[in-house]
Amino acid sequence: MTDAVRQQSSVVSAMAEDWTLIDALMGGTKTMRQAGKRYLPQWPAEEQRSYAARLATATLFPAYERTVSVLTGKPFSKPITIGEDVPARIKGWLEDVDLQGRNLDAFGSDLCQGALGYGLQGILVDCPPNRGAKTKADEQKAGLRPYFVHVRHDNILGWKTARVGGSIVLTQLRLLELVEAPDGEFAVKMIEQVRVLEPGKWTTWRKGKVADGTESWVQAENGTTTIGVIPFVPIYGKRKDFMIGTAPMIELAHANVEHWQSKSDQQTILHVARVPVLFAKDIGSETQLKIGSDCFISASSKDADLNILSIPAKPSKPVGYLSSILKTACAKSALNCWS
Repeated sequence: MTDAVRQQSSVVSAMAEDWTLIDALMGGTKTMRQAGKRYLPQWPAEEQRSYAARLATATLFPAYERTVSVLTGKPFSKPITIGEDVPARIKGWLEDVDLQGRNLDAFGSDLCQGALGYGLQGILVDCPPNRGAKTKADEQKAGLRPYFVHVRHDNILGWKTARVGGSIVLTQLRLLELVEAPDGEFAVKMIEQVRVLEPGKWTTWRKGKVADGTESWVQAENGTTTIGVIPFVPIYGKRKDFMIGTAPMIELAHANVEHWQSKSDQQTILHVARVPVLFAKDIGSETQLKIGSDCFISASSKDADLNILSIPAKPSKPVGYLSSILKTACAKSALNCWS
């Protein structure tokens, strides 16, 4: 038993620092709002209620997500051409390449989008377990055949490598999976599982109770394979090293966050500028103020006055006057951001 099987390696953790940002941007306005102060800071003098209102009204211009989507569509604007030397049996498999209904074009498009967006994806070649088939005819009858598995960036926990015949190959690969399990008569639940692949064998690990009553990761299943390699191919956005990739447009992601913050500031400033600031003089403390088209305000003092502050067409001191108006507006707004 060990908890290390579920932990990300240091290399994966370093790549994952960008994935958190990209996840928020790819999820749109909803996930950016959920990220809260991580990407939309609360200013020092800003009240929590005012910040919550500002966050709730902020909207994201999806520059990063749209760019990734558009670039993904370029290489798949036409169907993938299958060469004449591809066996007919394999051509048939390509119509449902992942046994989930996606053909090679749809699978490749999703893979490309993940690589461009996050920098690293992968293809794992898997096969359903053999439940007694002894011949190729038995396998075909049972529907046993290889298929592609799209391995996302956040499924990869770590790996080990070795140099074999001059080439770097995987000697171990740890993948995080979600397995569906029954939960009562009608419901289902998702259980985390770690699959550890090594040449010629595999194991799965799940969290469970051990002898002392605590929970830890324990081996659930194991088996062997008929090939002496790990059938995994990494797909890079921008390759840095073997199994290490970065998002090629990460700087656009940071610029998109900057725009998210600036746009929130602009929306708030517009809101402040559009709300009129009332100026009252000598109306008396007994006078009740109620502003609206159906209201009447009466004051007894001959010097009483009630106006809405406005900027004159040609102020004698435009800079100082405008600064005064802005400070007054901000003082009465929720931001309290001017000193």
